[in-house]
Amino acid sequence: DQGVPHLRIEHRVLPAGPSLEDCVANAALYFGLVFSLANAPEPPETQLPHIAAAGNFYRAARHGLAARVTWLDGCSGALGRLCAERLLPMAMAGLVSMGVDPAEAAHWLGIVRERLRRRQTGALWQRRWVARHGRDMRGLTLAYLERQERGGPVHQWGV
Repeated sequence: DQGVPHLRIEHRVLPAGPSLEDCVANAALYFGLVFSLANAPEPPETQLPHIAAAGNFYRAARHGLAARVTWLDGCSGALGRLCAERLLPMAMAGLVSMGVDPAEAAHWLGIVRERLRRRQTGALWQRRWVARHGRDMRGLTLAYLERQERGGPVHQWGV
């Protein structure tokens, strides 16, 4: 209204890592989704009220992939399921529409799909590590760094 910005988009796909492979996979998901949503026939902001989007955000922050969220069509369910069934295909379509090679797009989005299937994100890995080894934050940081240096996406990391 009145020429004053009123939308804030936080772009955290790269720092959300935790590995280099996860960073690229996150970026592929993000850019594919943004392209799909920006080019949708009906703008997403007209399909999901701000109050619902804000609620989704806070539930996701509290409950991760298990959070119950509402999507654009009013359907609700677990965030992990929404990602696997709706967001990944949208991201794939967006990447291909942008000219990304389908095999390349499938590779990077496959990392996200495996994180969802194995229910292993960077945050969940950290929680599992603490559950097994206790609240040794120095040990957690060293274990995290060791796995980052070894390479491979977080869904392949053991605790």
